[in-house]
Amino acid sequence: VRFAGNTAYVVARPRVDGVGGAQGADTVGGIQNLYGVYKVNLSVLTAGVDSIQFDPRGIGSGFSTNGVTIQLSRGGYNSSITIDGLGRVTK
Repeated sequence: VRFAGNTAYVVARPRVDGVGGAQGADTVGGIQNLYGVYKVNLSVLTAGVDSIQFDPRGIGSGFSTNGVTIQLSRGGYNSSITIDGLGRVTK
């Protein structure tokens, strides 16, 4: 799951495009503009993180053992969630 500004989207890797075996990524589903749809601002509070990655076993990789904390805000209200390496979501 990748975050960019107020958007979130799912990327699947690797994608072999057939041109010399170059690998890239496929966007799975659409890019969700959370502000455009829900008027919600998205902030990733974990420094230096712009995505949450899971290997084929479903184990998270590329972030700390404390997980990744994401804050959603709208109209002066804030709520944050943390996603850990096992995919558990806590509020």
